[in-house]
Amino acid sequence: MSENFIETSNILDVLDTLRINKFLAAFSLMDNLTGGVRAQILSSALKINKTLTALDLCRNSIDLINKGLSNLNLGRNKIRATGALVLSEAFKVNAGLSSLCLCDNKIGDEGAEMLSMALHVNQTLVSLNLKDISIGEEGIGFIGGLALSQALKSDSTLTSLGLNSSEIRSICAKALAKTLCFNTALLILDLRRNTIGNEEATALAEALLINSGLATLNLCDNSIGNAGAQALSLALKSNRTLSRLNMWGNSVEEGEIYDALATTEGYALLSRILVELSLSTLDLSENSLEDNGTLLLSQTLKTNTALTALNLMYTWVQDDGAQALSDVLKTNGTLTDLDLGNNSIDLIGADCAQALSEVLKTNVALRVLRLNHNGVGHHRAQALSAALKFNNTLTSLELSFNSIGDRGVLALSEALKTNSTLTTLDLRHNLIGNEGARAISEALVINSTLISLDLCSNSVGNEGAQALSVGLKTNRTLSSLNLLVNLIGQEGHQALAEVHMANLV
Repeated sequence: MSENFIETSNILDVLDTLRINKFLAAFSLMDNLTGGVRAQILSSALKINKTLTALDLCRNSIDLINKGLSNLNLGRNKIRATGALVLSEAFKVNAGLSSLCLCDNKIGDEGAEMLSMALHVNQTLVSLNLKDISIGEEGIGFIGGLALSQALKSDSTLTSLGLNSSEIRSICAKALAKTLCFNTALLILDLRRNTIGNEEATALAEALLINSGLATLNLCDNSIGNAGAQALSLALKSNRTLSRLNMWGNSVEEGEIYDALATTEGYALLSRILVELSLSTLDLSENSLEDNGTLLLSQTLKTNTALTALNLMYTWVQDDGAQALSDVLKTNGTLTDLDLGNNSIDLIGADCAQALSEVLKTNVALRVLRLNHNGVGHHRAQALSAALKFNNTLTSLELSFNSIGDRGVLALSEALKTNSTLTTLDLRHNLIGNEGARAISEALVINSTLISLDLCSNSVGNEGAQALSVGLKTNRTLSSLNLLVNLIGQEGHQALAEVHMANLV
């Protein structure tokens, strides 16, 4: 019932129904429950209702106390210190609430202190989202941040804490780091977009030397440089529980790191340590890794047996880096997800393009390959297509924004006639016209594994749509086809609609 702006008389009827309803488990009143009277009636109804377990009250102007729910979303409700106080008092005795979202409110220092006091005694809350509760006027200040950190030292139930985009200042970030030395329950800590620099990253690194519980740490879009990366790398050499580290959008520079090679600088050290780590996912996107940094990482993949997902999007990987990565992936048996999107593969020569294709012929682990925004063009698309005829492990291939054109799609379509593992193919923004659509249609008549095909934002017209409809009449596996933002007119739409009605594609 979200975003319906229900009239007062009707919303009162809805709320009154909650008193007696015995079946409803989840309910959304987003953008509907403005005003204290409505909130009070809802609270009264919830005291009686015994079945509701999830309630979404996002974007309402209320100051609400709730009791009896397991999942409560109060994001963007203009809740201030008084509301936080009421909620805190409820937490002290509440025996059911496990997830609370207070994102984008203004609870202030006082409200943060009250919540912290409640965490000392609450035994059920496992997830707390304080996203966009910024430091400053009416946000969480030093006192509130320190109080929250202090509470987490003894909290044994909270497993997920979201503080992204909350402008955590240095003293609060360091206090949270100290908390990790004592807390063994927290599994997920989200500190995205908090201007965390080398000093704070070093404090977190020191905590990771001791902490034995944290599994996911998100530090993306901060201001961590080489010194911070070095400190984190050293900590990860000893830490055996962190399995996911997100550091995209920081300030680590490849140049200095490469000069130090595998000694004590940033990615070079990270590359060495990855050999000994249990990390399963590493996100280095939007860092200036470039070729030399990629060479160092490639070396670690020769012996690493834990890493399954590697994100190198926007890392300026070029000729030598892609070549080194290709050589390693021919024999690597653990990496299943690789993102090389938004790099400079369009600058790669024919030899390196062939090397990437050879990977797909011999690699037995890779399941997902992302090459979006790389200027692949029809020549390299033809090389990839040749490899797909032999590959029997890749299930998802993303090639959007690559100017493949009809010639490239002709080659890919031929590969689809024999490939029996690919289930998802993304060809958005690729200058594909009617000729390419006809080739895809012919492939769909034969292919029996492709489930999702994205042709959004191309140049397919009525002829192409009609050709696709012919292939879809025979195909029984494709369940998702995206043709938004093409040149299809009424005739093409009619042909596709007839197939949809007949086959329920």
